[in-house]
Amino acid sequence: MRETRNITVLSYPQAEADLPDRMAVYPEPSEAFSEPEAAYPESGIGYAEPEVWPEPAPDWPSALQEFDQLWYIHVFLFGACFTLIAVNEIISLASRCRFIVSTERRRLNIMSLTLNALLVVFGLSRSVALYTDPYGAYAMMPFAAVRLLWSVGYPCLTAAFTLVLMVLLETTKKTATTSPAFRKPSVILSFIGAHFVLVICSDVIVYYTVSARVLLLICQIIYCTWGLLLAVGYAHAAMKIRKNLSASMDPSSGASNKTSVTWLTQLLVTASVTALALFTVHLYGAFGVFGVYSEVSHVQNWPWWVFQTLMRGIEVTICLIVILIASKTPSSTGFAVVFRTVIQVRKKCRLKNAVIPMEDTTHPTNIAMNTQVSET
Repeated sequence: MRETRNITVLSYPQAEADLPDRMAVYPEPSEAFSEPEAAYPESGIGYAEPEVWPEPAPDWPSALQEFDQLWYIHVFLFGACFTLIAVNEIISLASRCRFIVSTERRRLNIMSLTLNALLVVFGLSRSVALYTDPYGAYAMMPFAAVRLLWSVGYPCLTAAFTLVLMVLLETTKKTATTSPAFRKPSVILSFIGAHFVLVICSDVIVYYTVSARVLLLICQIIYCTWGLLLAVGYAHAAMKIRKNLSASMDPSSGASNKTSVTWLTQLLVTASVTALALFTVHLYGAFGVFGVYSEVSHVQNWPWWVFQTLMRGIEVTICLIVILIASKTPSSTGFAVVFRTVIQVRKKCRLKNAVIPMEDTTHPTNIAMNTQVSET
């Protein structure tokens, strides 16, 4: 005889209440699983989702579709420019290292080697960042690595631009414009190293502690202030050199001397305008919608593209100015050409303004005058 059993079917709330306390209640599938956060195009490369970083970025899926071919023009054009800058400076650095540095030109050669090394690091960091994962758009690299690649370039650029200005300022006056301590290569390298440490430490701290984003703002303010000082310094150097050259230029001098003087002053004026543009663009980036205290999660696509294009263009222009002044020419280095031109002007000005005692028969000017009088 079959035995019948009564089976009570419990409702979901009652069944959940009758479960032992030690057993876990699994959530609904809609709560346990969510849709993937990253969208992948047909090429298989994933777009980067916004990281926990205070500076806003575009909405990459829509931004890359909207930029279309202009995105690739921006990436590969500036990537090629930075690569050429790095290759040029590597060749120049290798050629300089072949020669023995003399004792009296030791400081000049150290500054030249430092300048080449800074431009090499800047060009390589920018080109690698653009070729591998431009602006972190494809999420092919860790965000921290992308950020450090971009951050390292800023101290390199300002340090190279500053070295050229220091050389020019020291040769435009009879007395040095800076303290002897600041003219030592070790002190200059210490300031450059401190700038590197400040930028890298700020990025690392903010990456792990977003509330410390004021450090990024401090670095941006320092960078903007440095750009403004460079603009003033290059304008001062251009006016000083032009004034000295105009006062000592002989009307019978050749056209080549006048051309070199015009070229040098125009180059310094261009450097001043470029440094002012650097200050203006980065000031807008620090306190505008792209800043660390911006309240938007995604910036508009085209304003961001224009802003980045302006910054990359200014960086390339600064590198070209530095290379034109300090690169190798068929006769000698660019630094030597600038030194020779300015030092000759200083000597002419000193001879022109010097008061020569008539009783000093050993001075070349009095010897020439006495010779003419004896002949008559």
